[in-house]
Amino acid sequence: MRSRRRFGRALTAFTAGVGGLALAAGAAAGASPPKPASDSGQHQVVVKTEYACTSGEGKTVQKLPAEITATVPTTIGAGEPVKLGDLALSFALARDAVPTTPPPTGTSGEPSTVVTARGSATIDIGATMTGKRGTTPVKLSIGDTAVNSAGDTAFTARGSATITTGAATGAISLDLGAPVITIGSGTAEATFTCTADHPAALTSVLVRTTDGKLPESPKPPAGKQNPGPGTIAQALGDPRYLYIGLEPLKVNGYSTVKKAKTRLNIETVMVNGVLGQPLELGLPLTENGDVLFPTLKANLLGFDFVPTSADVELLPVDFAGDNKMVPISVILREKDVTAHLENFVRIKNVKVNGVPLDVGPDCRTATPASIDLMSTQWDAVEGGILYTDPKAKDPKYRGFTLPEFTGCGRTEPLSPLISGLNSGPDNQICIAGRGLSLPPNPDAPKC
Repeated sequence: MRSRRRFGRALTAFTAGVGGLALAAGAAAGASPPKPASDSGQHQVVVKTEYACTSGEGKTVQKLPAEITATVPTTIGAGEPVKLGDLALSFALARDAVPTTPPPTGTSGEPSTVVTARGSATIDIGATMTGKRGTTPVKLSIGDTAVNSAGDTAFTARGSATITTGAATGAISLDLGAPVITIGSGTAEATFTCTADHPAALTSVLVRTTDGKLPESPKPPAGKQNPGPGTIAQALGDPRYLYIGLEPLKVNGYSTVKKAKTRLNIETVMVNGVLGQPLELGLPLTENGDVLFPTLKANLLGFDFVPTSADVELLPVDFAGDNKMVPISVILREKDVTAHLENFVRIKNVKVNGVPLDVGPDCRTATPASIDLMSTQWDAVEGGILYTDPKAKDPKYRGFTLPEFTGCGRTEPLSPLISGLNSGPDNQICIAGRGLSLPPNPDAPKC
């Protein structure tokens, strides 16, 4: 498989450099693998991402590429903080985006030909610990930088950060939000407020137990297994793997609900992707990511003749905590790829023959739908296709069951009606994905 060949050399280098510890270096738009630092207890991460930044005057700097580097501890003791050293945010601004004032007078009495700018960047560092995410704002300084009068000027904001961990266990997943950048030259100054579709994954730090040991991961049973649903942080806690960040995948496809005789079109992005390279013989490649499903539109004929429409939400198992990201886990073997995800299904804005049906705010499946997918055409970097197949040899991949609904009806019990129209087995799903930076491939598999 191309993924195995592409990352084979990186795996060899990292195994020698960190003694087989599982490191994580993820990025929202592509990440370079971690480089061993001089201290064997640390490693350097390099993350490449992209922001859209708007100045105070309303001028938007589109597609501002950025590179973030940091020296990060490989492991920490229980209760110890995570200290990020040599933290740097590098980016470039166009000449007309850098505010300037007349050049200062030089020592000879003539105007200086060199204009410099300096400033700062404030960025939130997110830390996910024991399933909860918190943020720490960090201010980085931009020293005097000569402004390029003929083109873009490269700036670097530098600093360090300390993240408190409290009673964190297992693994701590770190990410970076979008920065607020202030650049000044002389008496002129501009502030750029940046946004991003999602935080950029930085790395994961393993937390040693109170007796100094690394967290243990249970050995999987023999034979083909699908990973259970879980957060990216949980996936990164397996010391049998070395983790490398992946760029987001553009995802499109569909799901069909057999009983309702309807098809839901899917178009979204899989983010926070990490490729797990096994450090032990016999283990497969793994890929974990998060999918934020948009609200899907369903149109069907209730009882085969009544026009019915609804908004459909696919939510993660822990959606009650306002989390909307659905984790997906993929196991990659040669010509044998399997994937698993679990999600609740919630419906809103139901109309029957154009008349609103008050199903209430929490009309959803009583349990998550458990979905197993298969493929022979999936690459962790380039994407591919994942699907259920009614003709699959293994029954678990022939479709998924939509569970019964609960909580439907604000003034009258509607759950039995909604379940009768929708719940049942043999529903299908197909999703195709490709890397966001890759051009369209007409030969790529399609749903």
